Amino acid sequence: MRWISGGDLMYSDQLLEGFLLGSKLGDACFSRRTPRHNVNIAFKHAKDQFEYLQWKYDFLKKYNYLRFDKVIRMVNIKDGDTFQNWQDQFVFTTRSLPQLNKYCDYDIDDLLKYFNDMTLTIWILDDGNIYNKTCKIACGSLNIKTQNKLVDLLKVKYGFDCHLYTHPSKTTSNYINIKSKEYEKIKNIVYSVLPKNIDAVMKKFKDQEKFNRPKVKYHNSTLLKLSRPSGSQNWIDLRAAETIELKAGEFKLISLGVSIQLPKGYEANIVPRSSTFKNYGIIQTNGFAVIDNSYCGNGDIWKFPAYATRDTVIHENDRICQFRINQTQPSFDFEEVDELNSENRGGFGSTGV
Repeated sequence: MRWISGGDLMYSDQLLEGFLLGSKLGDACFSRRTPRHNVNIAFKHAKDQFEYLQWKYDFLKKYNYLRFDKVIRMVNIKDGDTFQNWQDQFVFTTRSLPQLNKYCDYDIDDLLKYFNDMTLTIWILDDGNIYNKTCKIACGSLNIKTQNKLVDLLKVKYGFDCHLYTHPSKTTSNYINIKSKEYEKIKNIVYSVLPKNIDAVMKKFKDQEKFNRPKVKYHNSTLLKLSRPSGSQNWIDLRAAETIELKAGEFKLISLGVSIQLPKGYEANIVPRSSTFKNYGIIQTNGFAVIDNSYCGNGDIWKFPAYATRDTVIHENDRICQFRINQTQPSFDFEEVDELNSENRGGFGSTGV
C-alpha cells in the first residue's frame, strides 16, 4: 500500500516544521541515545493506518531525513496481556539530526510559532477523535499552560469554537473539544494536506458524512417490502416480482420489482443467496452485479439475469438474490515501479497449498 493520489503540496521549510510540530503533539517519539547524540524520531502505526505511515515516510524522505537503508518494518508484538494488539504494528525511524534537537531541548510553547495546517492535520489524525462531527484532541501529555495556549491558538488562528475539557481527577485524560459546527472547516483543512482516500483520513471522516436514505419505488403492489439491514444481517433480500417458469438451458431477466435511487457516492452489489441454486437451479449469469447511482429512474427496474440448469418454477416473492450498498471506489492513479520490494507469497493459488 502506498500514498498514490491527491496532494498538490509545495514542499517547504514551513511545511516541514509544521509536520514535525504535529508529530511532536501527536504519536511520534522524539529521543536521543545519550545526551551527546542528536535527536531522532520513531513513527509507529497499526496496519489500518499503514498508508498514513507510508505518507509520513515519503514526506520525510523528500527532506533527506531518512537513511537510504531505512524502511518501514513490522514490529513483533510480544506475548502477554500488556503487549497484545489485534493489529500488526509498523514503524520507521529518522536519522539523528541536529535540527531535531530543539524538539527535545525547547519548551513546546516556544515551538508553537510553527503551527500550521500540516500541524493540525497530523495532530488530529494521531490524537484526535471525531464523533457526531465533534472533534476531541487528546492533550493530557502536555502541561496545563500549553493546553490553554493551544486552545487560544485554535480560536485565534482558525476561529474555532473550542474549549479545554479538564478531567476532574486524571489530567492525562484532558482534551480539546472543537464543536460540531466546525466539522466542515476541519475536514477541508485535512483534505488540503492529505489525499481523501488515504486510510487514516477515511477512517476519521467517512462515518461522519450523512448517509441519505435510499429512495425505493415498488412496481408491484403485492411485492413484499425490502427489510432494514441490521447487525449481522447486513445483506438485503430481493424477491422475484413475477412467477416465472423456465426450461433447462433458458435465460430470463427476472424482474425484482424495484427501482432505487442510491445516495451519491454509493453503489449496490447483487449476488445470489446461498440457497438459490439448490432451490431453483438457476445461476446469476453475471456472477456479481454492480448498480451505480446513475441507474435511478422510474423505469430503471432491478433485474436478476437467470440461466436455468434444469426445469424450474420461481414464484412471486421467492427470495432469489441479495444486495448491499457500498461506497464507490475513490479516484486514484497508479504508480509504476520496476520492483515492488515485497516478498513473493508463492504465486497464483498458493493459499490453497
